[in-house]
Amino acid sequence: MDIQRTVAGMALHDDEEILHNQKPSWLNWLKSIVFIGIIGVVTVGFGLVLLYFPWRARQRTRYVVTSDRVIVKKSTWRTTDVNEYPITHITSTKHGSRLLGAGYVEFAVSGHTGPVVLGGIRNSKRISNDIQELRTVGARTTTR
Repeated sequence: MDIQRTVAGMALHDDEEILHNQKPSWLNWLKSIVFIGIIGVVTVGFGLVLLYFPWRARQRTRYVVTSDRVIVKKSTWRTTDVNEYPITHITSTKHGSRLLGAGYVEFAVSGHTGPVVLGGIRNSKRISNDIQELRTVGARTTTR
């Protein structure tokens, strides 16, 4: 009976005896593993740092639509800007949708150069329609 003996796909001689059969240790590639790990951590860390800036900008931006005005608050590291646009001064509005349901509302304000854009907001059509409706009805008058 001629049975060929093999180990790990290699044929053994007839009188050959296996004394050791093992794979090399991971320590053999320790430098490579550490290097790749460091590159991965640096890359992920750098990616997290890059993601921090849009996150912070979002956290420090607020759009508020009331019955009387549209308020845009934007903060940076040192300053906070609050712009108020009375509904009665808004001359036109439009809206649009973007990726993943976020959209924008754009409106023109009399006496203001260029359009004002509220970007990255949900329900942009509803917000635009509400502003438009308030414009046509007139802003609510309140006693202060």
